[in-house]
Amino acid sequence: MMDNNELQSLQKKIAELEKRIQFLEAQINGSSNRKPGRKSKLSLKQKTEIIEKHEKNISYSILAEEYNVSKSTISNICHGHNPLIVPIRHKK
Repeated sequence: MMDNNELQSLQKKIAELEKRIQFLEAQINGSSNRKPGRKSKLSLKQKTEIIEKHEKNISYSILAEEYNVSKSTISNICHGHNPLIVPIRHKK
């Protein structure tokens, strides 16, 4: 049988987990005002286009200028640093 301190500690942990679950559900549903990080300037469609164009040997510089983002952003997209997009193949 649990003593009062153990029960209170367990209740506190449960409350923290419930709060975390609510926060994560709000993020998944898009209803959270506290989304971590910066909102992307590029849509999923644009990111896919960037990968396809890079696969056709269009440089990062040209793509960055076309989409008004940095070369490092283009590189990150093309190297699969976005969990929603998987590049067709990785060039070395």
